[in-house]
Amino acid sequence: MPHLMERMVGSGLLWLALVSCILTQASAVQRDPSTVEDKCEKACRPEEECLALNSTWGCFCRQDLNSSDVHSLQPQLDCGPREIKVKVDKCLLGGLGLGEEVIAYLRDPNCSSILQTEERNWVSVTSPVQASACRNILERNQTHA
Repeated sequence: MPHLMERMVGSGLLWLALVSCILTQASAVQRDPSTVEDKCEKACRPEEECLALNSTWGCFCRQDLNSSDVHSLQPQLDCGPREIKVKVDKCLLGGLGLGEEVIAYLRDPNCSSILQTEERNWVSVTSPVQASACRNILERNQTHA
């Protein structure tokens, strides 16, 4: 490269064009994702990606997440003595095409349930343990009388 530079000293315009071309190629090179430093404090789940929003890095639902398998939702159910809590993955809801519309549907004004956005892109609904409350159908089994 030193010989190339010596030859180009006389032609400043050509040298400038070469440098510009080299810099353009260098900036167009994609970095290997395995070598990119992750700026998020916690590791993101497979349904999420690490992005900056308003200069703050965090895990957000992947925009390219597409699914047609409703069974992938796998809701988490926590049955307590006074309330029932159901948690669903917000990213998987979005991947099924069920985003904010479902969350709005879960906000039933005739129901005393509480809708919360949980940590790590989960959404939960907590409702009282009462038959017919929030359209609940309560069944008892041998274990939970």
